[in-house]
Amino acid sequence: MYSAGILTLPSSVKTVGDKAFKGCSALVETSLSAIENIGTEAFAGTGLTSAKISATTLGEKSFRDCTELTAITLGSATTIPAEMFAGCTSITTVTIPKSIETIGTSAFDGCSKLATLTLGTGVTTLGDRAFADCGLTALAPARQRYHAG
Repeated sequence: MYSAGILTLPSSVKTVGDKAFKGCSALVETSLSAIENIGTEAFAGTGLTSAKISATTLGEKSFRDCTELTAITLGSATTIPAEMFAGCTSITTVTIPKSIETIGTSAFDGCSKLATLTLGTGVTTLGDRAFADCGLTALAPARQRYHAG
C-alpha cells in the first residue's frame, strides 16, 4: 500500500528485489522491519529520510544516492556491500553494529556530511574507498585490527 510518500509492505514480504523502487523520489518512508533480503539498487535514488534495516542479506548500491537519507540503523547483517550508501549526502552520523564484519568498497563514498563514525567491534575489513570523500571529523574505532583494501 502506498500513500503520500509512505510505503507499507505486508509482513509476508521478506524480499525486496533488485531495483524494485529505484528512482522513486516520492518514496520518503517505509518499514523494512520484516524484510530479510534487500536486492541490488532496491531503494537507490529514493526520497527516504531514514532507514531501519533488519535484513541479513543486503545488495550492492541498495540505498545509493538517497540524498534525503539522514539516519540509518543497521541490524544483524555481517556485510555492508559495495556502494550501499554511496552518494547519500545527508547522512551525518553512522554507528556500525558489532554484527558487521566487512564494509565494502565505496560503501559510504561521497557521504559529504558524514562527520561522526563509530565502528563496531566486529569490523575486520574496510574496502577500498569505504569512506572516501566524507566529512569525517570524529572516529571511534573498536579496539581491534583492520584489514584495509
